[in-house]
Amino acid sequence: VMDVIKTHELPKLVYSRRKIFTDFKGIDFKESFKKLCTSYPNAFRYLFNDGQNAWMGAFSETLGKFNKTTHQFETMSLAGTLPVSEEWTEKEIEEQKPVTSYIKDILENYSENIEVSETYDHISGNIKHLRTDFKARIQPDDLDSLIHDLHP
Repeated sequence: VMDVIKTHELPKLVYSRRKIFTDFKGIDFKESFKKLCTSYPNAFRYLFNDGQNAWMGAFSETLGKFNKTTHQFETMSLAGTLPVSEEWTEKEIEEQKPVTSYIKDILENYSENIEVSETYDHISGNIKHLRTDFKARIQPDDLDSLIHDLHP
């Protein structure tokens, strides 16, 4: 992993947890999804099942929101993770900066007026993240390109 970070000069690399099951017979999807919803009430929770494969998860980040009337686009940077009871260290604060810079740099290609909030705590279940909100007025025709640039 360190070689990948050094070779590509990555300021940040995010691992996610996943659990792969090959036998669905012992899994109660309804109960599992209920537990997920209870554990992460403020997150986007999903369950996809096509009969052969299933995907379930939760994430706290809003990828984007667009108001067709005002042409305002909203998104957020969300990074750093700690139990709610712990205090932020310089490590988590520094972790969030490249995410915030990345989003701001992309939005500047689409809007001259970008509102950036202060960074604050975003609670999700028993963990918290550092969050910064962005608002920008964009041209409706640019929406697809902007989404692609932010979330390739």
